[in-house]
Amino acid sequence: MTLKKYFEEQHGIGILATADEQGQVNTAVYDRPLFMDDGTLAFIMSERLTYRNIMANPHASYLFAEAGKFAGVRLYLTRTEEEKDPQKTAAILKHAYGIEANDEREPLHVLYFQLNKILPLLGSTEITECPHKNRDFLPDEGGHHHHDDNCQCHAHEVQAKCHHHRDYPRSK
Repeated sequence: MTLKKYFEEQHGIGILATADEQGQVNTAVYDRPLFMDDGTLAFIMSERLTYRNIMANPHASYLFAEAGKFAGVRLYLTRTEEEKDPQKTAAILKHAYGIEANDEREPLHVLYFQLNKILPLLGSTEITECPHKNRDFLPDEGGHHHHDDNCQCHAHEVQAKCHHHRDYPRSK
């Protein structure tokens, strides 16, 4: 199962943890990440504490806990950039949530993140399987990962270089 498919199929709660430049930590409930076509992940956020923190300190962690289970994933992220084009932000907002951007709503920002590491909700064994299409990143019920021998990526560099199986187009 790909990381994108995992988030499409699982129900649960997501928590985004950030810290300011002094290391003061904040946690906030956030929806699932958006998977961009260039391999980055994105979150849409208002100009509140999480946004201020991530602008001051680019490192974040996103924890997703599956509903009714002690299962999920922890994603370790680094902010790479912010979408500056209001029309692109509005398009992403509409595509992701069906919400029209308007002047009455507080400003919303699309922030892009590089995925540095994936850990399970419990434990410290890094999930390093390729999240490409046709390759699992989580073990099956028997605890086995399925490999695609034709995959040419390196597990730790997957998200930075992967352009497969993404939803949201993004231009530079």
